[in-house]
Amino acid sequence: MNIRWHAWLYTIYAVLLASAFGLGLGSDASAAGGNVRFIVGMATTEATISEHPDPCGTTYWHCDEEGRPNQTALDLTNTSGATNGAAVWLQAWSTPGTSAYARFTAFPPGQFCPEIRATILIEVGGSWISPGTVDYILLTNFQVATGTEIWLGSGWTFVQLGNIGMASGCGNPHLHQSGTHNPPYMWTNWPADGDDDPSISGHQINLTGDTSYNFLHQVTW
Repeated sequence: MNIRWHAWLYTIYAVLLASAFGLGLGSDASAAGGNVRFIVGMATTEATISEHPDPCGTTYWHCDEEGRPNQTALDLTNTSGATNGAAVWLQAWSTPGTSAYARFTAFPPGQFCPEIRATILIEVGGSWISPGTVDYILLTNFQVATGTEIWLGSGWTFVQLGNIGMASGCGNPHLHQSGTHNPPYMWTNWPADGDDDPSISGHQINLTGDTSYNFLHQVTW
């Protein structure tokens, strides 16, 4: 697998996240099946959400990926530092006993904005199914190759995907992060577009907050 693990950069970050999120996820541990929650992919403490009115029905959540009306997205920038060049990771938390994995596909610049797509697969009734994908769009410097697979077992999973960059026709540097809204297995956390930091203009997501509120998408079964 072509993954560059930078565990030493994430040691303190992971400890802080685990401390902040542990209590919020405790009630899921006894649930049958599994639960995987995906937070904002930028390795930052606070992300700003850009307004983007759309048929998804809120000022921030939008569904503008061509041919994918159930792919709900937020446009995100780094509140506390530069957005262009910011590292992007798959950052997921899985409850104990979860049996799931992600299969990556890399889409270089071309017909669409460059992205890394994580197709999620879960085990239901002894069979593997895909309830949808989590997509990280407007990336450069890809760190995973098409066909790479990563297990989403108990606890935190961090996989570096690339860096936010620029591409023709894709607007200013930002992270367009989306996930399939596909009940009963995959859900959008609509309230995540609330404002966690009213002292700053716009709406922010505090990534070190309780995942009961701040995760973007969830796979549960």
